[in-house]
Amino acid sequence: MTLDLDDCSLSGSALTAPFLRDGMGQVLNLARPIEVDWDVMRGAFRGGGSQRVHQRITMKLAHALGYSRAVRQDRIATREGQEDGGWLLQAQGVSLRAWLVDRGADLDAAGRSHRFSPTRVAQRVLLACGERTGLLTNGETLRLLLCDPSRADSFFAIPLDSWRDRPLPPDSFRVLLALAGAGSLPRLPQILDSARLYQTKVTTALRRQAQEAIVGFINAMLDHMPDRNTVDPAVLWQEGLVLVYRLLFILKLECPAEPGAGFSFASTRLWRLALSPNFALAPLVRRHLDHGHDTGRMLEDGLRLLFRCFSDGLSCSELAITPLGGALFGGRATPLLDRLSWGDRAVAILLDRLIWTTGQNRERIRVHYGSLDVEDLGSVYEALLEQEPAIASEPLIRLRTGKLEAVVPADGAAADIGIGRFYLRAGPGRKATGSFYTPHEFVRFLVRETLDARIAALSPDDDPNPAALLTLKIVDPAAGSGHFLVEACRHLGEALLAACRRCDELGLHDRLAQIPDPDASIAPYLPSRGYAEAHARAICRRLVAVHCLYGCDRNKLAVELAKLSLWLESYAEGLPLTFLDHRLIHGDALTGPFFTMLSTMPVTGGPLDPLLATGVSERLNAGLEQARRLVAELNGSIGRDTADLAVKATVKARLDAVLLPLRRLACAWAGAAMLRDRDADDNWLALARHVAATATWPDMLTARQTALLQAGQDAVAWDLVFPEVFPTGFSAVLGNPPWDVVQHNTKDFVATYDPSVRTAKTRSARGKIEEAVLSCPDVAARFEAYRSGFEHMKRISNRLYQHQRISIGTDSTAGNLDLFRLFSERAMQLAAESGSIGLLVPSAFHANEGTTGMRHLYLQQAALAWCLSFENRRRVFDIDSRFKFDLIVAHRPGPTTSFLCGFYLERIDDAADAAKIMTYDRGFLSLSGGPSLTPLELRGNADLAIARLLFAQPNRLGPWCAKRRMRLGRDLHMTDDAHSLLRPDVGDLTLHEGKTFHQYIDSWDTPPRYSVASGTLRPEIAEAARHYRLVFRDIAQATNERTMIACMAPPGTVFGHTATVEKAPWARATADALVLCALFNSFPFDWLVRQKAATHLSLYILDALPVPQFTGSQLRFLAEAALRLSCNHAAYAALWQEQTGQCTMPNPDRPVVRRVLRAQIDAVVAKAYGLGRVEYQHILNSFTHRSWPDAAASCLAAFDAEAFSR
Repeated sequence: MTLDLDDCSLSGSALTAPFLRDGMGQVLNLARPIEVDWDVMRGAFRGGGSQRVHQRITMKLAHALGYSRAVRQDRIATREGQEDGGWLLQAQGVSLRAWLVDRGADLDAAGRSHRFSPTRVAQRVLLACGERTGLLTNGETLRLLLCDPSRADSFFAIPLDSWRDRPLPPDSFRVLLALAGAGSLPRLPQILDSARLYQTKVTTALRRQAQEAIVGFINAMLDHMPDRNTVDPAVLWQEGLVLVYRLLFILKLECPAEPGAGFSFASTRLWRLALSPNFALAPLVRRHLDHGHDTGRMLEDGLRLLFRCFSDGLSCSELAITPLGGALFGGRATPLLDRLSWGDRAVAILLDRLIWTTGQNRERIRVHYGSLDVEDLGSVYEALLEQEPAIASEPLIRLRTGKLEAVVPADGAAADIGIGRFYLRAGPGRKATGSFYTPHEFVRFLVRETLDARIAALSPDDDPNPAALLTLKIVDPAAGSGHFLVEACRHLGEALLAACRRCDELGLHDRLAQIPDPDASIAPYLPSRGYAEAHARAICRRLVAVHCLYGCDRNKLAVELAKLSLWLESYAEGLPLTFLDHRLIHGDALTGPFFTMLSTMPVTGGPLDPLLATGVSERLNAGLEQARRLVAELNGSIGRDTADLAVKATVKARLDAVLLPLRRLACAWAGAAMLRDRDADDNWLALARHVAATATWPDMLTARQTALLQAGQDAVAWDLVFPEVFPTGFSAVLGNPPWDVVQHNTKDFVATYDPSVRTAKTRSARGKIEEAVLSCPDVAARFEAYRSGFEHMKRISNRLYQHQRISIGTDSTAGNLDLFRLFSERAMQLAAESGSIGLLVPSAFHANEGTTGMRHLYLQQAALAWCLSFENRRRVFDIDSRFKFDLIVAHRPGPTTSFLCGFYLERIDDAADAAKIMTYDRGFLSLSGGPSLTPLELRGNADLAIARLLFAQPNRLGPWCAKRRMRLGRDLHMTDDAHSLLRPDVGDLTLHEGKTFHQYIDSWDTPPRYSVASGTLRPEIAEAARHYRLVFRDIAQATNERTMIACMAPPGTVFGHTATVEKAPWARATADALVLCALFNSFPFDWLVRQKAATHLSLYILDALPVPQFTGSQLRFLAEAALRLSCNHAAYAALWQEQTGQCTMPNPDRPVVRRVLRAQIDAVVAKAYGLGRVEYQHILNSFTHRSWPDAAASCLAAFDAEAFSR
């Protein structure tokens, strides 16, 4: 059902026009009869004057929507004080808040008697009350307000006059009833989720179509190029990306979602008839593609003219376009495409894929760019970064395995890609140069929680200080297309606007005069001078962008898109895209040394000669002093016109010239540390001497010095690039850094050329595929560049980062380096002593042994405020749904005394759920997390109370086992030892895997697949295999029926790496192994494991778990009970005789007896841990008991009995 909502308007992104028009009917039954409800509503317009009609609207609307009465509410406390609570429309179990203001009042303007507009007041009250929606009307317009703590506020506006003479219910009333009616209001969260998913589909389709647009454009252009082999496909791809983003930018701004947020000239006749892609060029596209009309060069010339208007500028009586410049619209942005002929077909394909999409019935419908957030455009770009371009030199086909696609020679098969065709193959792309695109609700939470404390301290409501807010320095060191910076611009811009309004209200005009804006551009738009909120907000955001925001990214075009995003967000029409060139930079945020490191040798780490170090330091201090003066000039204005911007460009050039020698010296230092050549220190030292002596960079470099500079050319030396920020540091560090492991993966690289490498059954087979792929010189060169990049990062990380590996007692934390760990440590280096950090990182941050150093760093040097762990079940990231990630917020200085945390969360709303959010204090973390300070993954405060009780036990598993000479480890690795694996009936030892045994039994649903010959094993493994041994599964999940699965394995067995087994069983008492088997298989211990387990039960996790102080009788009972459960076939006869002296084992096949024993074991363990009945029942209820439905009842019955444990 398609709805007619042309008379309505939308603001915000909660609901979009395409969803209301086409998608809502898929979620709700919009066709049901509503004439009776409409007749009730129409009664509000019959008879009486306008004021009387206005007063009746609320009551009639309440009845029409299914509410029985409206009750006036008291004022509500919000962050701005006591505010109007409106009316509460009530029905059975459902209520809706509504506000009625003076007829004709401006819903978006603050009056002289109010500090805030009616819309702002209503949205704040809804947020304070925890309500998602409300109504607001002035008798002429009705707004359905949608409040979401994780996103910007939205509303759906209906002009009530359009209802007055309608005999049949209009579609706008139908939508209102479906969203806010008493019968449907409880479903609103699901409807809004559907709207979000609908918009996600639009964005996903746009990602695909943007790729099709570039590929189609390039191939159509190549079709009439006789010398296509002379062009570089990588350059074509990069310049094609520029064209697409130019168009996305223009399409977004000519159809804005909100007034004042688009081009001021978008409605002019000249724009719409001659320049607009939607209105001037789109009809030509349809004629060319649908009807085969010959458009000559009209499309190509039209698009070139459009781009030239933004690159060169255009000014006439009807419109004015300022030259934008930068890497998108600069004169040298697309040199190759500028000199090539495009052809109208190429342009038609480009515009078709960006202006239209395919509807449900295969019809072509326009993409509604007004409903796309700035961040949505960023997600389109970041998806494109995962592609690598090429031009086919032979026929090719695409092979797909799961989500992986490879392009391989056709070898006689029907080709997907013909010779000479431009194509894309999947590459590491953004995963090597940036991060996954971050959903907005998580960005908003991190920005708010990271900045709000600083905002409140600098400018409290009773003592507002807008200039102090502009001293905040906020950085995203892996900025991508600017998602975090855009949200920071919004949030801090709102805080700045509120502070300015408060100063205006209190008459603190001297505070307004202190704002670093010589033009005093905001003052004319404040209430005392004639308030214009939209203009004031735009100026505040622009001030924030110019004074507060910094960013860095390894991808050049991503940096330009971040500038573009901030340009859009701050409504900076009239400013070029270069207005943030000195704040958003291209480079590697991780590899640059701070200046203090330049007093040491890059390779050996030895100190510089004191005199030389003094010379370099003096040059630095002189350069920094001059640089800070130049930065002050740059920040002197927001760039109000072309002349002002020209001055800023000149100042920027002077700034770069002052710091260039020192920046290059830092890059060469980084290159030397990466290459680690024998004479790298000497070559760098010569450069340092020259800079110290002359304050200039040498005109000529040796070949070795050139190599150093090239290797480190992208390194960002933060205190030399942003001298105005250091040595103090940034007020806030935000972001979602890359998650990659700093380790090359030959199989993953080769799989992009031949996906069969992923399914190779043996290491030998895989090696042959890899060798064949890497035998191609071009591929080998790309692989070497790929591999060496990781090696360079490892080398320089050893010089720049001290917390990646730390010692705990006699052990050192292990594991490969991860980029998110390096970024986490760099964030702490960048943050000021009183700064804050807000990051989205993998859950390894809180859970893994390798991140122990990061946890110690953040707990000691900062006050950790939030650690929220989310599961990816809602697919917010395009990765496995089981993957978990953390939101981390920390405020310096430290140390941490307590922090808020939550685990297994699914949506950001869970952060406000008191039942799911807990407070961990440092004492509990030390008790439960062990030396590595790994927090338990508890699910609520009931779990927390039980965990505190269990971890009050003084013993820990690691020391408990060591005292009893029990050593656990691995026998064989299924891949590394594949050459030793034989068929099950060949070797003299059976090889078990985790899936071939279960609790107390050495067989399960999956039989052993292999055997091994004892003579091929290391002697210690062969000797251990002659004994009864305790073994447990290594691979398990907290969502399985049981997580810890252990048994006593008989002699003649060895284990693959998916099981952990005793290594020296001859050294311990068998009874101790049996006790541990009983403990491992108990529900209380399994519950403890679940609070820490990921996909592997590592000894790192288990060693820190508490072990009860068993009494002697409890130990004897557990050993005997575990023995009875384990001895279930002839292979255990020797164990039974050893432990009991009896030759005959009891009948092992009586399930009732076994379950009684297991329940008794469980109850003994529960009592030994000190659990009460309520706590024990809570633990039992957390398991599914699918295979033993009566388990909980049986265990509780045993717990209640007293005699058995004696």
